[in-house]
Amino acid sequence: MKPYNLILTDLDKPKKIDENTFFLSDWITNENFTKKKIINKPFKNFKEKIKAYDYINKIRPELENKLAHYIYTYHNKKFSLKLVKSIISLWVGQYLQFIYFRWMLIDELLKKNKKFVINDIKIDPSINDYLDALDFMDLAFENDIFNFFHLKKIINFRRSEFKKKIEFKKNKKFYKKNYIPRDSNNNLKLIIVSFLDKVFDLLVNPLIRKNKIFLKEGFSYKNLILLNFKLKQFPYFGNFIFDWFRLRKKLKFKREKIDNILISKNLKKKFEKYLCSNILKDAPTIFFKSLNALENLKKKITLDPKVIVSSHSHFYNELFKLWSFQRRLENKSKLIIFQHGGNHSKLNPVFDYEKTVSNEFYDWKNNKNKFCGMTKYLNHSIKRNNNKKILFVGIEYRKYPCRFYPGPLHHDEMNSIDHLANITKGLKNENRDNFFYLPNRTILPAHKKIILKYLKKEKIIKNLSLKKNIKNFSLIICSSPMTTFFDCILSGPTFLLIDKKYWITEKKISLKYDLLNKNKILFYDVKDLLKHLNKIYPDNLYNWWNSKNVQYAINTFLKEFNFPNNQAIYQKEIIKKLTY
Repeated sequence: MKPYNLILTDLDKPKKIDENTFFLSDWITNENFTKKKIINKPFKNFKEKIKAYDYINKIRPELENKLAHYIYTYHNKKFSLKLVKSIISLWVGQYLQFIYFRWMLIDELLKKNKKFVINDIKIDPSINDYLDALDFMDLAFENDIFNFFHLKKIINFRRSEFKKKIEFKKNKKFYKKNYIPRDSNNNLKLIIVSFLDKVFDLLVNPLIRKNKIFLKEGFSYKNLILLNFKLKQFPYFGNFIFDWFRLRKKLKFKREKIDNILISKNLKKKFEKYLCSNILKDAPTIFFKSLNALENLKKKITLDPKVIVSSHSHFYNELFKLWSFQRRLENKSKLIIFQHGGNHSKLNPVFDYEKTVSNEFYDWKNNKNKFCGMTKYLNHSIKRNNNKKILFVGIEYRKYPCRFYPGPLHHDEMNSIDHLANITKGLKNENRDNFFYLPNRTILPAHKKIILKYLKKEKIIKNLSLKKNIKNFSLIICSSPMTTFFDCILSGPTFLLIDKKYWITEKKISLKYDLLNKNKILFYDVKDLLKHLNKIYPDNLYNWWNSKNVQYAINTFLKEFNFPNNQAIYQKEIIKKLTY
């Protein structure tokens, strides 16, 4: 049998790619890329994604429990078992999704009746030495070396299944560790802000020690200040003491050699055995020696609130997590979490993490006690400029798929780029100069080439700058029904253009989608959007938006997420909840 070349990532891509070359996935960049040469994609439809999600969620508690017991023993029971479980829970769920996606890719590879040769490369194994859950997600989403490292590990573990159908061809190439952790304090402006935060901390320390409620986030800064005054305490947000980007630099981390494996009678499948064999070697170093250093940082915190409110620090701020989770478990503080974003799909990539680590968790969906979780939109008052400018907001996407998330999972499912091209072509000539694009996360190289065919470079706005630019556009077209869509629909004329098969939600919310679709706010076909756009834009845009039926559809949709019409009553509700 003649061997075929198989490319795992951009790192092992040979100079010459011919008809005998296959690609493991469409994350590999190549001008001559053809779908026929891609190994079949896992999770081709929503049912497969749900099935994978349910499976991971089924084995997750057992693996989390075993890992927690190991770390608990490693630290000589210095930290409570419940605290350890809370700290590792988010990462375990992320790790399982990351590994399972790649495991399923190799499953698809096994189905091919072909022999493959992989252009092997030498890489610095320290690429797997990282500090925390945020490092892990950045490496998993973006880093070629990290992904090659883990793909090779999985293939080697499953070598017996291939029966010599896969070989690694030796190569002299060597790749050093090229990962630089995020650092939000690396420019002059942020250094000055950090210094001012430190001075502010020293000045207000005597005033805040008696604060009974610590509002870390979940509201705009304006509302955080307002709520603190209404709660009769001095506003304080802990920006300096919980500055994780600054504090993490003080932690020396290097992975210890751990040869142990986790033993579980309940985890019997080969994938589960792989997890048990590798999770200790792959876990963030913050779980081991660095946890003691983190504990020392925590001891310096003098805050003593009865209530702690979080919206996103409980995800990736390791010091905040240790401090707030420990206080909750010792009944010193009640931890309340307000959902940060607008996820309303059947899939939640953090599983039940926010519910398990908090006393009370409020998501955006209409829950039983009717208390609204959309705290970030309290006193929301952004108004758009009445001009002719249109903004197309791209979908958030990164190079390597890592989570079972609603929406497109693979690059070639990202029809938003095609939608952008079709809209620019379909706009009337006099309106094309008013059309702009804003990537919600990153622009992949292949997508950027397409975008630049239709838009000049100056028409592409800096990514993650929607909040700053939202008021400058009369009409905004969104590519996903997540937080960005809520930001836009609350501020002025908005279209939502999505592929129906990728965005599956609960039945009661689907009914509200139908209402948005009927009133030309939500579109599943770019042709329908263009037809409506050319009919109302620019002269009748606000006549359409302010019409009785359109406003009814918007308000009915927002009501499903408990968006309050009466802001004063909502504010009283929040204060009552915090002081109860």
